[in-house]
Amino acid sequence: AWCGTCDEETKGVAKTASDEGVAAKLFEKHCKLCHGEDGKGKTSQGEGLGARDFTDAKWEASIKDEQMIKQINEGSQNLKPGEEKRMLGFKDKLSQDEIKALIPFVRAFSKKK
Repeated sequence: AWCGTCDEETKGVAKTASDEGVAAKLFEKHCKLCHGEDGKGKTSQGEGLGARDFTDAKWEASIKDEQMIKQINEGSQNLKPGEEKRMLGFKDKLSQDEIKALIPFVRAFSKKK
């Protein structure tokens, strides 16, 4: 398994008002530079790195919470041998609870179009 704590508790991410407030602050600090305030990834940094457009409903519907958690923890995979990662992992910067709190926040962008 990709994480030692993957169990029934990590399969569904509860959304509460406190999670949303925490997630908004985390997004502002760690994600906004590349993904933008609107989640579209159309910042100068985001466009240069090919940041994911979180408003893409097709993408949002196709990805499971566990996949998003893994991506935030580990970062993006290299696209080609020798190429640097587009997104670094946050497992050393954010707690697992903070990462889980980001999931519903990121998912909400696809509903804000």
